[in-house]
Amino acid sequence: MPVFRNPLKQLAFVTENPARNSPVSDELSSAWSDPESQATYREEALGILASYQPRGPKDDTAAILRIFLERLPQEGQMALVSDIKISIDHSELHTLRNHLVDAILKPMKLAGGKQPDPITQPSNPAAVEQIDLSMIELDPAQREQGRIKEGCLRRDGYRCLVTGSYDLRSLRERRIVPPTGASRAITQCAHILPFGLSSFDEADAVATKNKAIIWYALHRYFPALRGKMDTDSVNQYGNLMTLESNAHFALGDFSLAFRPMDKDNVYKVCAFDLLPSSIQDGQLVEFVAHDRFPLPDRDILKVHCRIAEILSDAELIGAKI
Repeated sequence: MPVFRNPLKQLAFVTENPARNSPVSDELSSAWSDPESQATYREEALGILASYQPRGPKDDTAAILRIFLERLPQEGQMALVSDIKISIDHSELHTLRNHLVDAILKPMKLAGGKQPDPITQPSNPAAVEQIDLSMIELDPAQREQGRIKEGCLRRDGYRCLVTGSYDLRSLRERRIVPPTGASRAITQCAHILPFGLSSFDEADAVATKNKAIIWYALHRYFPALRGKMDTDSVNQYGNLMTLESNAHFALGDFSLAFRPMDKDNVYKVCAFDLLPSSIQDGQLVEFVAHDRFPLPDRDILKVHCRIAEILSDAELIGAKI
C-alpha cells in the first residue's frame, strides 16, 4: 500500500486564537442557556464587526467573521461571539479572522483536494499552554485502509451511498449479485472530514503545533465533534462512506455535502458547484446499514455541510482563502 503523504505538511504556521488566554466572563457564560441573552450578545458582536476599520480594500475580516456567525452551530456561534467581544481591538479581530481561515478553512481545502493560498504568518509564535497541553494527547491515526474499505463496502451493500451504483470490483469478484441492469462504477472509501486531519510528524514541531491549533478550533466552533472525533479517530466508520470516484472528489472539495433531515439517516444532497450528472442537487438519500458497522455519523456530516456553506459564502464575496 502506498505511503500516505499528509498534505497538511505544506502548511507553515497556523494563526492562533487571539482570545485563547482570556477566560469567558460570567456574564457571557450565562448567555449559553438564555436565548434572549444569546440574541443580545450576538447583536453586540455584529455591532463590533460593523465598526471594524478595514486595513485596505481587500480586508475581508468583518465579512468572514459574519459568515462564520451565520453558519456555525449555536454553541459555536456563542464561542465566536465571546471571541469577538474579547478581541474588540481591530488588530485582534483581524487575527481572529486569520485563525478561523488558517485553522478551519485552509486545512479543509488542502486536505480535501483544493490548493489554498499560503498560510498567514502568526503575529505571536510563542507557545500557548492550552494548545501545548493538548499536543501531549495527540497520536497518529491508524491506517488499516484495506480493512476499513472492506468494512464500508459491506456496510453500504457494495454500493455508492449517493448514486446507488454497485462497486465494480466487488461485482467482478462475485461478492454480490445485483439486479438486472443495475448501474456499476469504481467506488472508493471516502472520508467525510479529511483523513489528513489525523496524521502528523511528531518530530516536526511546526506540524505538531499546527495540528493542535486546528483541533482546538474544530472542537471550539463545532462542539459536536468533542468526544466524537479527534486526531486519532478520523479513520472511524462514522467518518467514512462508499462513494463513486467522482462523488468522492466532490465531497473532498466541498462541492458536495449532505444536510441531515428530520428522519434518521436521511439526507438532502447539497451542491455547492457543478456535480457529476449522476448526482442531483436536492435529492434525498437514505443510508441503510447492511452490516454491523456504524453508518456515517449525522453530526460529522452536519459539520462537513456547514464548512461547505462557509467556503461557498466566502467564495461568493471573493475572499482569499
